[in-house]
Amino acid sequence: MKKVLFVLGVIIVLFSFSGCNNYQTAKSFQEEAIENGFNNLLVGGNLAYCDNALYYYSNLYPNAGVMNAYEFTDKGKTKMLSDKKIPTIYFKGFYGFNNKLYSCLEDNDFLSVYDSKNRKFVKSDTDIKIKSYAYYLSDDLIISYKNSKTLKVNYKEKTCAVTLESGIDNFYPVGEIIYLQNDRGALYSFNLKTPEKEPKFIDELANDGSYKVFSVCGDYVYYDYYREDGEVTNGLYRFSLNNKTHQLVTDKEVSCVNSWNNKFYFVADGNLYLDKLKASPIKISDLKTQSIYIFDNKWIYLDDLEGNVYRINHNGTVIEKIDILTIGQLK
Repeated sequence: MKKVLFVLGVIIVLFSFSGCNNYQTAKSFQEEAIENGFNNLLVGGNLAYCDNALYYYSNLYPNAGVMNAYEFTDKGKTKMLSDKKIPTIYFKGFYGFNNKLYSCLEDNDFLSVYDSKNRKFVKSDTDIKIKSYAYYLSDDLIISYKNSKTLKVNYKEKTCAVTLESGIDNFYPVGEIIYLQNDRGALYSFNLKTPEKEPKFIDELANDGSYKVFSVCGDYVYYDYYREDGEVTNGLYRFSLNNKTHQLVTDKEVSCVNSWNNKFYFVADGNLYLDKLKASPIKISDLKTQSIYIFDNKWIYLDDLEGNVYRINHNGTVIEKIDILTIGQLK
């Protein structure tokens, strides 16, 4: 199975976990068919899975700047593998890919990789230059920004450039198509099979509004749209690539999204929701979620606003807490 890393923004209540602190403790980090990493946020995340260990970076006072790696012992507790103080202002998230831990560091213009032996980030062997903190790594496709208008694309060892004169604010690859959002919120597509052709305009999407979410799941593009003039209902929308219709998913402000296997997850007001593309979204957790991470086909990993780490199965029926008690207790 190909591994992918992507770096890049009426509700029915089914399950609610508030007021219950008796969560069972997770007993294994063993992945099951890794699909992707942390989607849709340009600056990456504080949690990454790599080489049978879970890496966590704390950005909360007084423990800010501590990076730890954990593996499970035979008793289900976590064992700390390493620690490294990283100045908070330099750290822009990390990502596990092909058993390597990558990161963007603000003081470098290249993609860094973690050297576990010397316990530090060093320059990676990729040729990605960090013009923006969004990039994409997979077995046969690498995407990075060349500048604000152009993406550098390497597909099956052939290189091409994708350009929008109106600027490229977001991108999302699906198969041999790269979906693009320009600096006015409009949607375009680029076909990797015909790289000599210009990107194709599809729809205005969030035209002349403000936005941060841009994600593709199934046959839908998810985007948020905010305008102060009252011309539209502010909130999260899904756009059908088949019939070109727009549907409001929620009028709540969305802080984070991720997707897996035609299931789209988003966080609004700190709560985690599941949208199955055609039905109304379902609230599956009221943990005060900061970010969503999907490393495998069984679990969704979350970190909350207090620095706790949990994982929930994809339907929200099982919740487990990750033991990270050693964070902030380094000697």
